[in-house]
Amino acid sequence: MVRPGLGMFSVFMCLRGTKKDLGLPATNYYVYFDTDMDKAMEHYLSMPREKAAAHMPFLLIAPSSAKDPTWEDRFPDRSAMVMLVPTCYEWFEEWRDEPNGKRSSDYETLKSSFVEASLSVVLKLFPQLEGKVDSVTGGSPLTNQFYLAAYQGACYGADHDLGRLHPHAIASIRAQSPIPNLYLTGQDIFVCGLMGAIHGALLCSSAILKRNVYLDLKKLGSRIQAQKKKN
Repeated sequence: MVRPGLGMFSVFMCLRGTKKDLGLPATNYYVYFDTDMDKAMEHYLSMPREKAAAHMPFLLIAPSSAKDPTWEDRFPDRSAMVMLVPTCYEWFEEWRDEPNGKRSSDYETLKSSFVEASLSVVLKLFPQLEGKVDSVTGGSPLTNQFYLAAYQGACYGADHDLGRLHPHAIASIRAQSPIPNLYLTGQDIFVCGLMGAIHGALLCSSAILKRNVYLDLKKLGSRIQAQKKKN
């Protein structure tokens, strides 16, 4: 009923220059290549792995260093950018039993296709980065599974489909697990996204503390508002 979400292919790019030099704003870019995303995703996920990178439906571009106020003090004259592409775990599953960092050339070739496709989009949108790229590396769903222990590389958790929202699934996936002292938190015990993760944490805290943390927050908010009125 509940299944892992899509895997993600990560592209990490190191750049020469500060965010000012390179004109990198502190914001994320969501690049869509189609207006019918349902159709585009279905087409993309049905592609053979060798052709998939040329048909990616969207790309997230995050100039991560530009959003970090301490970055330039720690890494002067350098910048970093991350790209994320949705991918099928099955495209990479063939190499799951090979050692991390020592997989075959076919695996590296498939990775390179996603790296090159992502880099091509970035350089079209940010032509000022041409000649400023120090290095580019890629991480597949197998990478996420190895470093993040994300099942099938689903680094964003469970698939948020109708099965996930079935009453039985909602009742079964709770903060307090059947195993003593094992508690679950995050978006997978609530709903997806940032707010889902926050509420998942509140539910987990309530289960551990055996008290309604929501009521605690409501009372705290009332005290803060009352204090503001006094001041």
